[in-house]
Amino acid sequence: MQSNFKRNLLISSTISLLVLVVSSTASYISIKKLLESNFWVNHTQQVIYNLNQAEASVIDAQTSMRGFLITGDLAFIDMYNKAIAESNTFFNKLDGLTVDNTVQQQELNDLKVVRKNFYEYLESQIIRKRFEGEAARFDLIQGKKLTDELRIKFKKIEDNEKKLLKGRTNKSGTYGNYSLILIV
Repeated sequence: MQSNFKRNLLISSTISLLVLVVSSTASYISIKKLLESNFWVNHTQQVIYNLNQAEASVIDAQTSMRGFLITGDLAFIDMYNKAIAESNTFFNKLDGLTVDNTVQQQELNDLKVVRKNFYEYLESQIIRKRFEGEAARFDLIQGKKLTDELRIKFKKIEDNEKKLLKGRTNKSGTYGNYSLILIV
């Protein structure tokens, strides 16, 4: 009888220990996946934030250029240059954040080409105003086309990021649920 008790105690203790090890391992893996998934959710949100800030900086450059064209006030040129510098900062951050995704890198490179053309357009308008003064005529249709093209490129990249965000958020939620179940 004593031997049966010891054997049953040993078997139940072994089974309990085995269940504890399996549960702990599964919890560890699930929490690790949850943390990794949350990292990628935050990463995607950083990309979207920097993309929106880059777009705002480009629009600020355009607004400053318009202010200069209308008023001739050189303070707008300072704001224009500041907006370009900010835009470059955000685009550099985007380069670093998207280095892991070749599709994003290509989309960003395409956007940079359009942005370069846009800045060349803005600069040409500023130069025209400086040399021709009040008599200058401006090609607003070209500016509208370039602005529209920029918006399309920005939106395409943001839409791709939002798709990634949705998938990553769902994955994070799933791992969160697994972690909760395993811990309980």
